[in-house]
Amino acid sequence: MGKFIVIKKTFVFLIGLLGSLGVGLFQRGYILPKQSFCFKNKPYTTNSIGCYVINLDRSPGRIKAISILLAQLNLPVHRVIAVDGKKNPEILQDPQLVDLHTYAHLLKGKRPGSGEAACYLSHVKALKTFLESSYEFGFIFEDDVSFDPEVLQGILPGLTQKKELWDVCSLQLNRQQKGGPLKITSLGSYELCFYRIQTWCAGAYLVNRAAAHSLVHKAFPMKLPWDLYYLRFWEFKGQNERMLRFTGIEPRLVHQTYGDSEIENSDQRYKTDKQATYWSWIRLKGRLFTLSTNILHYCWTWWVYLTSEKK
Repeated sequence: MGKFIVIKKTFVFLIGLLGSLGVGLFQRGYILPKQSFCFKNKPYTTNSIGCYVINLDRSPGRIKAISILLAQLNLPVHRVIAVDGKKNPEILQDPQLVDLHTYAHLLKGKRPGSGEAACYLSHVKALKTFLESSYEFGFIFEDDVSFDPEVLQGILPGLTQKKELWDVCSLQLNRQQKGGPLKITSLGSYELCFYRIQTWCAGAYLVNRAAAHSLVHKAFPMKLPWDLYYLRFWEFKGQNERMLRFTGIEPRLVHQTYGDSEIENSDQRYKTDKQATYWSWIRLKGRLFTLSTNILHYCWTWWVYLTSEKK
């Protein structure tokens, strides 16, 4: 009898411990401001798309190369002057722009270089510029990508016709990461997909006004690189106040072919804290954050997939 009580107490303790760990992991997967906001949409032209190219003043060759491709899409193109981290290193010292402490604890002791912060600020600037326009969708480009204009032009009508299925559609994701795609619908010989596994990069993505507003609203202070920040769909709102639907196109359509981003490379992308040894607390917290993020991303992707309409 006594042995049974000990086993029972041990079992209850383990269940409680696992429950506590589960709650802790769940909480670590939410890092962005939780305040609600009222999205008041400006008048826009239905199904219209405006292209926004992020480009440094000192990179004329890049804007020239991508402009040749964009011109073939027959869409209005706007150049967004990128924030230059090399000329503005002070952005890292502004706590309203960059939360260095949280960034280091989430990325295992790494701290952003001014180029990384400038890249983040440039994407926010592009989205703000889009929200001031009368387009229904913004097509955000970094200037180091390339694509087949004819193929991309053929995909866009299908995306706008099925706009209720997505809020962000990324067309340039890391080619080495499969992402575990889940097909939502066909777009000719291509597929619109959710991704069970995080697959980063933000060289080209289509975004609606609700998603852009949510991304801008929660952007500051910066806690992650942009291509990790905009993946956290469970912390953002999409159209009709629903959880944001982050999607992509398979096979991939846009590729980074003009070398690495000059905005990011204007300084070291990351600077690792020398105190962040492998077994340090800051590295452990970073691993827990990565684990909780991966779990939430996987679970919420399945939830959205199973509860969303497919066509």
